[in-house]
Amino acid sequence: MKINHIGIVVKNIEESIRYYETCFEFDFDGAIYEDAIQKVRIAFVNLPNQNLKFELLEPLTEDSPVMNALRKGGGLNHICYEVQNIKQAIQSLLDSGNRLISGPTPAIAFQNRNIAFIYTKQREIVELLQV
Repeated sequence: MKINHIGIVVKNIEESIRYYETCFEFDFDGAIYEDAIQKVRIAFVNLPNQNLKFELLEPLTEDSPVMNALRKGGGLNHICYEVQNIKQAIQSLLDSGNRLISGPTPAIAFQNRNIAFIYTKQREIVELLQV
């Protein structure tokens, strides 16, 4: 698996984009997505020459899956891994005692490629992205 991005829950996407650009010299890729299925607004910021990408997630609704994380202060939420076969990757993680949170479902920010979220035995959230 290859890391695609690190997900960060934020209160306000526009303010967070400016923060990462100003304080850490990240580049904003120019697009903000609204994903009705995931109930979030999404933007990506990249650290030039580092191959490091943050996915900023702002809840769209009170029942957004990331709303609880925001109520606890937001911040680091998940690590996303690229996988060749998402169904096989999910099954492998489930066989290892991890739990499926959601998916696979299409994601607008990834050109409708399938994503899935797993809650690991180490109490981490992992996103899988079909490549």
